[in-house]
Amino acid sequence: VARPESPVVLAGKTLSGLPVPSLIRIGNVAYPCAETVAELEFGHAGTFAVAIEAWPYLNKEFTVENPPL
Repeated sequence: VARPESPVVLAGKTLSGLPVPSLIRIGNVAYPCAETVAELEFGHAGTFAVAIEAWPYLNKEFTVENPPL
């Protein structure tokens, strides 16, 4: 049986539709998440690779731009 597509959606810096539990990876750092919605925050400007892992769903990846203030 094929793994289902991830239901996660990114709008701005808000991830929604997160399966519980899930793991949010930003670069090489993993953050456990037990919520269906998560607000992304970054300590500096740049482009960030964000991946969502939540078995049995396929991993889903986003690129997030955090502009300088």
